[in-house]
Order: sequence, then structure tokens, then C-alpha cells
Amino acid sequence: MKKTCLSIICFSMVVFSMALTKNPDKPLKGEWDLKLEPEWTVTQAGNDVLGQPLQVLVTDDDHIVVFDSKFMTNRLFDPDGHLITSFGKNGEGPGEIKRQAWMYSVKGKVAVPDGERVHYFNQDGTYDKSVMKPFSKNAVFFLNENEFISAPLTVFGASDGKAKISLYNIKNRREKLISEFKVFEGGVGRSGDQVYDIIMPGLSPMMIVGYHKGRLYYGMNNSYAIHVSNLEGKELNMFSMNREKRLVSLSSKKERFKNYRMPENAVKQIINSLPDEIACFDRIEIHHDMIYVYVADLEHWKKENRNPKQIDIFSQDGRYFYRSVLRFEDDSHLFFTPFSNLVIKKDNLYAALEDSDGEVKLVKYKISLPLN
Repeated sequence: MKKTCLSIICFSMVVFSMALTKNPDKPLKGEWDLKLEPEWTVTQAGNDVLGQPLQVLVTDDDHIVVFDSKFMTNRLFDPDGHLITSFGKNGEGPGEIKRQAWMYSVKGKVAVPDGERVHYFNQDGTYDKSVMKPFSKNAVFFLNENEFISAPLTVFGASDGKAKISLYNIKNRREKLISEFKVFEGGVGRSGDQVYDIIMPGLSPMMIVGYHKGRLYYGMNNSYAIHVSNLEGKELNMFSMNREKRLVSLSSKKERFKNYRMPENAVKQIINSLPDEIACFDRIEIHHDMIYVYVADLEHWKKENRNPKQIDIFSQDGRYFYRSVLRFEDDSHLFFTPFSNLVIKKDNLYAALEDSDGEVKLVKYKISLPLN
């Protein structure tokens, strides 16, 4: 993804005095098989094929929304995989979205942040309203229609070298600090008056935040350490994984920039500033009161990626219980995206996949999750 300003988060959390649960890279209860059982497969959205499904979202009523960047619209499917409608096409008019990335299910609505606005759609895809928000407030999770957890991806959302995780209220524009972390200018290249800011998922260190029942789970993903706090910022727990870092060669980093249209000197600056290690994780979720940490993978940027997706599963007190590895049938693999096209909800898993012939499909699986 290409931006035109500032830098990337890339350092450590503030220091806490509480005890840390340290885990070796060996799950206490071994491997967990999710037992993927396909329920249905969708390859079409009406008369269109699925093009580039960059994000999959499952709403509160188990409908599925797929952001298809090829057609620059959102596809809404019912729980059985039947297309209901398309909404939120690219544009600047009412119900249109100029810059879509993440979207969120918010108690009966779908919220789509778009620069200085948040667009709300009803669960049937009809447009509800748009509200203003500060451009620098990057939403990582919506608690309700008016409140979201904010954490910047780059130094653009920070001041004096500090960034913060905060609870922001759109309605009254009040902000409550939860935690602070340091940033530095990495992933930035300059050429003349132009400044390029690149976020490379899986490589650029970023603040990753999860939320469940009043608790935040967060950490800088260049280190496998995760903090647990309440919304007041009180630390409840902290755990880590002693896992060997995975190195990235200079040639591998250069490979990822070969299609970027930027001046050569700016590309060189960016590559030299990025870490030589793959990030530790890229998502944190809670299912059945267990903590799911999705292991980061650089290869999701490659169409030919066949790497399975690994998930580390922890107890609420931070013990490493299970390792689960997702392997899909028929030589299929997750469609490459900087966002999320893999969703676990209740006892189902939804995934946007691509097979060896290049066919893209949305699949719903029945799965078996461990119970705490």
C-alpha cells in the first residue's frame, strides 16, 4: 500500500511492572485440528465472478460482506451464500466510499472508515449515514456506533514521537487514553519534495489490537509480547512467546518493491529502513474465551503462496495451549490481501481462497474449536 506522508510504528510498548507469562515455542496441549468441513462455496456475485476479495466480514446476523476491489464495491451474501445486493461503490456521493480498507460489524450496522468520515450501512446493505472523524484517528475496533478503539499505523497519527491506543467517541469528540507506545520513522522514502510512506504487512512493525468483553489485547508485532488491559488502561495480564525470529533477506525485500512506481532512491531508503525479520503476528481474536494469535506471513503477498496459516491459541492467563495450522483442500490457498479474508465466527470459518488455476472463491466451513 502506498501513502504520501510520514512513517511507520516500529518500536516497543511502555514498560509495565506486572508478571509476564513466558511460553516456549511448544504448545502444552499440542496441535489442534479445526476439522474444516465445507458447507458451501461461492464463485459468483450475480453475473460477476469474485474478483479481488480483499476483506471478508461476517455481520451480527451471520450475513457475509466481501469487499471486492476489482469492482470497487461490497457484496452482501445471506448465511447460505446467496447474493443479496452490492453496496458502497467507489465515489464521493451519499452511500459511496472513496478510500475503503477495513470495515466493521457494529451492532446491526456495517461501519466503513473513509479518511475523515465513517459510513454506516444497515445489514441489508442500504445506506444509513456518514459522520465525521479526525483523519488521524485510525479505527481498529468499534465498540458501538459512536465509539471505537484507535491506534495509528504510522507516525502520522502520533505527536512528539508518541502514539496512543485510545477510546474515541465520534459523537462528543472525546478521547480517553488507554496506553502509549513509541514510534520511529521507518518505511519512509524521500525524493525531492515527495515523501513516500509504505506499510508492508508481515514486515512493517505495527500495533495489533484485539478486543473482547471489555478487554483489550495488544502488542507491537515486532516482538511476541501481548498485553491485556481493561478500557481504563489497567493491566490485567501479559504473556510472551520465545520463538526464533524468521529472517528476511535484502533480495526478498527488493522483490516486494519491484512493482512499486516510485523513484529508485526513495525505494532504496524504504528498503534499508525496514526490519530484517518477519513480524511475529498480525491479528488477535478471542473465541470461546481463548486468545487466538495469527502468525504473520510475508508470503501472502504472492499469488503462488501455498503456505498454510498458523494460529497460536492461548488460555486467558496467557499459557500457550494449542498450535493450529489451516490447510485448505484442492491446493487452494488464502487469496493475497493486506487485510483480512479469513473469519472465524461461532463454529464456522469463512475464507476467500484462490486455487492453482486462479479461480477465486468464498467458502464457508464448519469447524471444531477448543473449549477453555
